[in-house]
Amino acid sequence: MTTASLRQAFAATLRAATMAGVLTAALTACERIEPAAVAGGTATLTWTPVTRDAQGGELKNLAGYKVLYGTSPHALYSVVVVSDPHLTRYVVHDLAPGSWYFAVAAYTTSNVEGPHSNVVTKSVH
Repeated sequence: MTTASLRQAFAATLRAATMAGVLTAALTACERIEPAAVAGGTATLTWTPVTRDAQGGELKNLAGYKVLYGTSPHALYSVVVVSDPHLTRYVVHDLAPGSWYFAVAAYTTSNVEGPHSNVVTKSVH
């Protein structure tokens, strides 16, 4: 293979890699959009306040809760931070039709997150 043909092959590979990167980025940016689904469902979550730390002692630095949710019990990628430690209720809005899964975790003023609650599900029609 000559130097010129190596350059041409490299340039073709680079163009293909660049094009694949552009296509991947475009698909990644759009993968969560579901234009056929009308988002309007809600889910009301309530939980028991956390009062003890992992060792059983009194929890003194509770900062709030994180509400985690998604369309799979193993992919709770949407997170809402409830920064008032006295709140034990949250309403998730604009849910598209389908099954949704939810969990809650407490977090401290040091941003240490506790274990997730049990996962609950709701079907939105």
